[in-house]
Amino acid sequence: LGRALTTRAAWGPPLKRISRQQLAQPYLQDEVVKIVRDAPRQLTPELRRAAVSIVASGLGAGLDGRWNYKISCDDIDGLGPVSVSVPDPAKRIVVVRKQFEADLLQLASNGDGALIGPHRISKNTSSELAARIVIARGSIRLTASRLRSNWLLAHLEARTPPNVLIKAAGLKTF
Repeated sequence: LGRALTTRAAWGPPLKRISRQQLAQPYLQDEVVKIVRDAPRQLTPELRRAAVSIVASGLGAGLDGRWNYKISCDDIDGLGPVSVSVPDPAKRIVVVRKQFEADLLQLASNGDGALIGPHRISKNTSSELAARIVIARGSIRLTASRLRSNWLLAHLEARTPPNVLIKAAGLKTF
């Protein structure tokens, strides 16, 4: 605001704007362990379902808040490698990392409608639910974008071919 009023004052350098295209910082490995441990330990069945869905779709299929609330139980395919049919934006099929296959299959078989559960569905559903999920007694803030970053990191460490990863991530370029 100050820069808009005057250019004569000794303002510090402008803050660096963060592009929507930049990745969120991934969780540390010990944080991931706590997140996976605590997701199914939420207080209510609805919150447990939401927590496991956000975690498994984020770490297992790289889905963040743009997509995870749009996934229905019917979008999980257990024939062959477990996969998720992701709607627009960036419609695609993503093969789920083995560690998270069972969670997604169980959620899909025990529900109907949205995989995340019977909540009011909007573009803010994921972040609103994540804000209510308690991880490590509240010391770790759960965000789907950071889970997606961990998914990308796991694929880079596994040397997934870049063209395959770009397509699975719903990106145009890396």
